[in-house]
Amino acid sequence: QLAAGRGTTTIRRIVATLSSALGDAVRQRRLQHNPARYAPLPSPTKPNLPCWTPGDALTFLRHCAAVDDPLTDLFEVLIGTGMRKGEALALHWADVHLDDAALFVRYTLSNIRNTTPVMTAPKTKSSHGWVGLSQRLVSAFERQARRQAALGLRGDLVFSQHNGAPLRPESVLHHFHRLCAA
Repeated sequence: QLAAGRGTTTIRRIVATLSSALGDAVRQRRLQHNPARYAPLPSPTKPNLPCWTPGDALTFLRHCAAVDDPLTDLFEVLIGTGMRKGEALALHWADVHLDDAALFVRYTLSNIRNTTPVMTAPKTKSSHGWVGLSQRLVSAFERQARRQAALGLRGDLVFSQHNGAPLRPESVLHHFHRLCAA
């Protein structure tokens, strides 16, 4: 399969499907053992993802501010806290405590069937908890509150669409990529 040009991830999925089917045959006593169970699998190549330097992050945030991008403060929060995108998109104003320079991660925004955004528990137990905020992040939240007030936005979410609905995670990602390219 490798020689035929299939990728390692595809081969792993093929073997997993085959092993599952053969495992069912063993449970139904049609086979004595699962011959695919111990098949050697090629290790998938791990992508070499770029990691921004602090200078890269500052350049990006300065560009966002220069073009007056409406998601500048969201990107500031993501970079400054290390929160997952879904956690930041599910952030409620009730969980942001600017006087204490802290926020509480209570929810994450997930898409069900890639269409319906829903609030769920954070991905890991360690994600569910308090995050300290620098003065720079406190300022970002204050700017976001002023922006929402100026636009007449009413809603519980810190980052939302004009109607108060959650931002779509995939739209934020595409927007981020466009800003990076710019």
